[in-house]
Amino acid sequence: AVVGDPLHKFAAYPHVTMCQRVPSYDPRRSERGVVATSSKRLCVGISCCVFALIAIIVTISLVASSFAKVDEGEACMQYSDYTGVLEDEVVLEPTNAFVGPSSDFHCYPKIVQEIEFKEGAKGVNRVLGTRTQEGLFINLDIHIEYRLVSEEMKELFLKFGPWENVVSNITLIARSELRNTASNYGGLEYLAGDRGLIAANMRTDLAVALQPFHLTVNEVNIRTIRLSPAFERAFDAVRQVKLAASKALQTREVDITQERRANESSVITLLAQRETTILNAHAKVTKATLEREAKLTEKQTEIITAKLKAESARATVLTQARSEVNKASSERLARLTEARVRNSEQTLAAQRSRGVVLIEAAAEVGKAKAQRVALVTAAETQFEKEKIELLRARESALTA
Repeated sequence: AVVGDPLHKFAAYPHVTMCQRVPSYDPRRSERGVVATSSKRLCVGISCCVFALIAIIVTISLVASSFAKVDEGEACMQYSDYTGVLEDEVVLEPTNAFVGPSSDFHCYPKIVQEIEFKEGAKGVNRVLGTRTQEGLFINLDIHIEYRLVSEEMKELFLKFGPWENVVSNITLIARSELRNTASNYGGLEYLAGDRGLIAANMRTDLAVALQPFHLTVNEVNIRTIRLSPAFERAFDAVRQVKLAASKALQTREVDITQERRANESSVITLLAQRETTILNAHAKVTKATLEREAKLTEKQTEIITAKLKAESARATVLTQARSEVNKASSERLARLTEARVRNSEQTLAAQRSRGVVLIEAAAEVGKAKAQRVALVTAAETQFEKEKIELLRARESALTA
């Protein structure tokens, strides 16, 4: 021990720890008592620090464990380990939520999942073996794509629990259902039939089987079909014969098609010639119709022109007749004026010859009226003749 070190006094008591009280008779007077009191206080401080540190660590751990994370592509529900209560709400979006120290999220994948039955796999994922309708053993490599109905996750969780249990049970159900569906078809249907149709029927049956388990089936594919070698050899021989027959049939169909095309070409040529002849005939008929209409139009123009000329001539004759009448009237007035003048100059002579003059004037007037009537009658007669000639010419043109 070093002199002056208050802890060197513990060297006399090797069996006593630091946190134990060293025996002393009078702490106020003994140096050993002072050392024991200091050690006690130090032990209490260290204990408090340790407890505080432990409390902080525990608090941090509880807070950290109270958060739960939902990743992308997951559908989760909150579950309490303390109360055993499963919440109804399904969380579909990625989040990091506070759930408490005794709760956590139970999650299922909401993206498309796959099940494969293939050669080389083990357990329930081994190749799917079944028998055809004829009783032949057949191996099928099948690929399945399915998806969880996220809104119904709680019902599925209450049936199976964690996702691993869901996968194992769904795989067993799918294997059993597909085996039953596969046994409904014969060997020839697998090798020569529509593999897509068989896969579609498998998908339909599997969708019905998985619907009570809140899953939807997106696709079922048959990747590989394996039958017994003897059956495949016999099928290959039959297929070769069918291929030869199909080839001969195709050759025959090609010959028939070529002959049909040649006949169709001849028919098309004849039809084209017939259409050309019909079009030429239509063109000639149209040309004749247009020519006839042109002639009719020309005749109608001539008739209208003649009618206009006749009306013009009649108007001229009437005008001339009116001029003659006016001239006769003017001459009469002139004679009357001369008679009045002579009457004023030779009153007595006029009185004696009045009767003679009146008779002559009356005769002149009658003559002028007769001439006017004759001219009008002649003009009307000429107009009627021309009208009759125009009508005859029109009828002749229409008859032609």
